[in-house]
Amino acid sequence: MVSSKSALLLLGCTYAASGALLDPRDAKPRPLGGIEERQVPSPVVETPTAVVTPQPALPSMVKNCDRFHLVKPGDTCRQVAVRYGLTTDQYMGWNPSAGPECTTLWAGYYSCVGVRPKPPGPVQRPQPTQPTIAPNCNQFHLVRAGETCNHIGAQYGIPPDNIIAWNPSAGPDCTTLWAGYYACVGVDKGSSRH
Repeated sequence: MVSSKSALLLLGCTYAASGALLDPRDAKPRPLGGIEERQVPSPVVETPTAVVTPQPALPSMVKNCDRFHLVKPGDTCRQVAVRYGLTTDQYMGWNPSAGPECTTLWAGYYSCVGVRPKPPGPVQRPQPTQPTIAPNCNQFHLVRAGETCNHIGAQYGIPPDNIIAWNPSAGPDCTTLWAGYYACVGVDKGSSRH
C-alpha cells in the first residue's frame, strides 16, 4: 500500500491502484477562484489611453500630437521632417516655436512628428470666427499674430489654397486673416464644397 506521503512513481514500472472510483456525474460543481455561482464578473471596459507628451517639450506644440522626436544638437527642421516622412512646413506647423525660419529648435526638447486625427462627432463652432468661413466647416484653428496660410496649412497638412477657399475674408493672397479669431481648416467631406 502506498501512502499519500510516499507517492513516488518510477517511469517504466507497472502499478495497481485500489479504492472507490467516483462518477463525475455525481460530483457537485464547486465555484472556482472564490466566485460564487450567482456572481457574474463585471465586464472589462477598455478606455483609450491618452498620449502622454514627453518632457521637456517644445512650447506651443500642437495639442493632438501623438509621435515625438527628441531634438539633438545639430538637428534642423528639414532633417527631422525628412526622417519622419514629413514636409518641412508640416513639421514647423506642428512646432511653431521653432520659428518661421526654424532658428529656435531646442536640443534636448521633444518636438512633434505626428498627429492623431480628430474623432468624428458633432462640431461646435468656436467664437469668434473670421468674418466669412465655409458653412460646412468642421475644424477650426485659432489664428495667432503673424501666422500665414502657408504655416496654418502645413500644421494641418492641407494646401494654403484650401485655407483661402474656406476663409474668403482672408483675401486672395491670404493677407487679411484676423489674429485672435478662428479660421476654418477642415470641412465636412460629405458636402460638395471642400
